[in-house]
Amino acid sequence: MVQSTATSGDIKLNDVMLAMDIADTLRHKKLLVERVLNEDTQRQKLIDRIRSIYESQGIDVSDAVIEEAVKAIRDKRFSYNPPPDGLATRFWKLYVRRGQWGKKVAAGFAAILAAFGIHYGVVTVPQTAELKHQITTLNDGIKEAGQDIDLLSDRLVRVNQSYATLHREFPVTLQKTAEDIRKDIATDLQKTGQLLKTAREFSLQPDLKPGNFVERKKPATVQLEQQQTVLSKVENRLDRAEELIQLLQELDQVPQELKRLNQVIVDVAQEPAGKLQADALLKTGFTALRSRDGEKIHQSLVSMQELLALLEREYSLRIVARPGERSGVWRRPDTNSLAKNYYLIVEAISADGEILAIPVTSEETGELVDTKTWGVRVSATDYNRIGADKQDNGIIEQNIVAVKKRGFLKPDYRINTTGGTITKW
Repeated sequence: MVQSTATSGDIKLNDVMLAMDIADTLRHKKLLVERVLNEDTQRQKLIDRIRSIYESQGIDVSDAVIEEAVKAIRDKRFSYNPPPDGLATRFWKLYVRRGQWGKKVAAGFAAILAAFGIHYGVVTVPQTAELKHQITTLNDGIKEAGQDIDLLSDRLVRVNQSYATLHREFPVTLQKTAEDIRKDIATDLQKTGQLLKTAREFSLQPDLKPGNFVERKKPATVQLEQQQTVLSKVENRLDRAEELIQLLQELDQVPQELKRLNQVIVDVAQEPAGKLQADALLKTGFTALRSRDGEKIHQSLVSMQELLALLEREYSLRIVARPGERSGVWRRPDTNSLAKNYYLIVEAISADGEILAIPVTSEETGELVDTKTWGVRVSATDYNRIGADKQDNGIIEQNIVAVKKRGFLKPDYRINTTGGTITKW
């Protein structure tokens, strides 16, 4: 056993360490120490108790060391006093614990970068491309509208010149008609000039950019649409003026031309319906001449020419069976949601194999359009029969459903049909 004979004023290093250990032991008995320190009668009992604790561990402790430990407890020399809370203290605590939060922060930062990259690739890039496309489209539209104004202005100059140089003498029976046609032409040309002036007032500069597009997109689009509407009216007026000028140039030949077309149609027609239509158009044409209605005169000539072309046309109606294209469709009519209308998709093939564009009126919309494929309404029986034929080997064996012969207005159908047609499906 090692004995210590040092006093409280001459404590060696080993004694200091022992005093710290005693102080730590006393701190675990805080309530006892506080009570003893305030009662001198109990002080010696505490010292004796501490000595007995260390002697049981084979350590000889002097009174001086124990006194030093008790004094240290009272003076709080071996106690840890945390620094006052503040920004610097919190910062250093955070720094000390960086191992705990560093990985989480790094993972979070990586997740943010990944999210930003995904957003940039999936959202930002497409949005930027779409914005660029919209800007280019609108700027191009503005440029094209300006070019159209210049082209239509040049065309107006040419039509005016053509009208100014038109000097024709007409028979007495046509002089009043010619005068009325001249007035119509003059009115069209005057209104065309006014419309072009309005179109110029709607002109814009094709200078839309990302910086001003959001603000200018809507008003610029509206203004461009208004300009395009006016330009469409300009084109229609010029078309009409040119047609009337041509009519005026040939006015003295109109009666003979109407009679000639009527006779040709009567000769070609192989059924009464074609001849009756020709006679009706001839009557309409001469009525228009007497009433000096230039537009109706012109339309009568055009209608008779179209009737003759229809009668002379020859073709076969073939069911479409190309890969990727439908051969038939069915629709539910608006008036009866329980019913079905069946249509075969057909095309007109000339004798030399050319696919022809035929004027077809849709029974759904009433719209007349020139089209190379359309739907012919048939019975459910024929529809299902054709469908089964195609499913057998992908080929429709009996693919000709009608033949249009010269001199007839309509094809001669080989299947049951109401004659109804559609142009969209």
